Amino acid sequence: MSDPHSRDTRPVHFMGIAGAGMSALAELFVRRGYRVSGCDTNLATADDLRRLGIDLFEGHDPSHVADASEIIMTSAVRKDHPELERMLRPGGALVAVEPYWSPMAKVMYKHMHPEPFNERADRWEFESTGPMMSNQAMSYLLLERDRAMFEREFPALEVIELGAFGGPSYLLTGGIWKQKLLPDRALARLWDFEDSHSFWKRFLALHHLFVLQRR
Repeated sequence: MSDPHSRDTRPVHFMGIAGAGMSALAELFVRRGYRVSGCDTNLATADDLRRLGIDLFEGHDPSHVADASEIIMTSAVRKDHPELERMLRPGGALVAVEPYWSPMAKVMYKHMHPEPFNERADRWEFESTGPMMSNQAMSYLLLERDRAMFEREFPALEVIELGAFGGPSYLLTGGIWKQKLLPDRALARLWDFEDSHSFWKRFLALHHLFVLQRR
């Protein structure tokens, strides 16, 4: 990832920026000094991102990333990984943000979120009947429970980074559904505390970032 204080002023672009995990990560990048842009099919809940100065685009188009320094996107389901292998050049990488599988995350995604979180699914594919009918446990299945199977089926893809982030501070912002419960200054201090310590992540982290690189 480029240094935010370098001379490279091109934005880091987030595909699917209005999602819960992506919006939280985009805000973190802004607070760290990065220039950020993003796109999504529905930006109705993205007013907070606009107020942060993020350049937003509705829909997905190659022109949105023409000037980007890096592209961050949500992960694909199994049938799309062969496309990823063909799309990435050797050494190229995909940065993805997905729901984490901590005890707190499981409670939130199972009981407080409209999309299913099924860590007991017997296969990676799922039948989607609408925009909220995915399996938010997909990255847990691929990178934790079935990691060995994933590596056998897609030997050209290597997981080079995997880290959790976004804890209680995200819930107190209200996420993309509710009103925030603390003023910005208090949220910023809590965010800085979470960013400086790691002991809480195993139990309380809500999102995680992983990087798949083409060998």
